[in-house]
Amino acid sequence: MTLSSIAAAVLVALWAWATPLAAGSADGEPRLRVKAFAELPAPGDIALRPAAGSGKSVFLQGLLADELEQRGYRVDVAAPLVLTYNATGAFALARDEGGILILRGSVGSAGRPQGELAVTLPSFESAPVRRNYQLEARITDASGRPLWEGWSSLEAGSDEPSAAARALVAALLKELGRSAETPE
Repeated sequence: MTLSSIAAAVLVALWAWATPLAAGSADGEPRLRVKAFAELPAPGDIALRPAAGSGKSVFLQGLLADELEQRGYRVDVAAPLVLTYNATGAFALARDEGGILILRGSVGSAGRPQGELAVTLPSFESAPVRRNYQLEARITDASGRPLWEGWSSLEAGSDEPSAAARALVAALLKELGRSAETPE
């Protein structure tokens, strides 16, 4: 048995052992606070933009677009309605989600390739780590007047921001155009 076959066997065993942990989902129900300032027009075109000072998350923007399209909206950059979003909390800590084998490479300044191989092992902590994820969204009309805003928060044992993002987006946009608040 060669060293490479032993290493491959160890990686496969780790992957098989860690998969249920990495596939964890957001547990609990999101807390919500949503407020309608004016009646939203019938579903039509809507633009999606990250809040000023926050980074654009392609994954989060895709989730928002999918959820809005399921509710009859069409995402268009030139739309009169604009949904501005900001994800905070543990989303800021998000890096590579759920993988145990990470490969990276680049070309160095001298033109020589540089690379890195990282193996991320699951946590062996006795208690699961609780993380707080938050999503804020605001819809404004063409003049910038706010029509609706919402905030959702989820404390989860999952360390995968994608599971939390799915739960927060679905819960928040379910209340689109309404005013409501979940109890603490």
